[in-house]
Amino acid sequence: MGDNNPTKVKSKVWEYGVSSRLSAYSLCKEFKKYTYGDRIARWSFDRFGKSVTFLADGREIHIAGEHEDYYDPDFYIYNDVTVVNVDGSLDFYLYPENVFIPTDFHTATLVDDKIIIIGNLSYGRFRKEGYTQVYELDIKSFRIEKKETTGEMPGWIHSHKSKLSSDNSIIYYEDIYVFPDVISIFEVILFGYQYDRKKFRDI
Repeated sequence: MGDNNPTKVKSKVWEYGVSSRLSAYSLCKEFKKYTYGDRIARWSFDRFGKSVTFLADGREIHIAGEHEDYYDPDFYIYNDVTVVNVDGSLDFYLYPENVFIPTDFHTATLVDDKIIIIGNLSYGRFRKEGYTQVYELDIKSFRIEKKETTGEMPGWIHSHKSKLSSDNSIIYYEDIYVFPDVISIFEVILFGYQYDRKKFRDI
């Protein structure tokens, strides 16, 4: 985690981890820094539930995600951003948890020079029933801002799909997992961040 919003870091080990896609166990073993079972999760770019956004200038923006599952010593949910530049160089951005909580199984929708990050599974201690997580990532400064919304929130959603309207004003969401409902469709009306919840049922 970083101290600032953002904290830009350099790491040869992480750079190798991105190119190799090694697990945390294999990466640390290769660098001879691992004692299995010490319960300290290690860094890895081999992740589930992360998002990748492709920019028009050729950059890739990789946001957060998780490594391994809860029973593994290397289980970890990240709150970072990795940028793969056109020349292959890498930028790593870290954030304090009070700015950007550990996030996975979200969506990331590019709107102008912002990426709208909606939803999260995260650790149980961060989940809020009835609340929907919304962040905005500035792709110029890489500053992340938490966005408050109006309207009826669909709940703590994750593992969904998103699609931006042709006029860049509404993000449509489908195939949503949420506690304690299953929702077929909801909309986020941008620039006011207003939810429009539709076609839901209790389980």
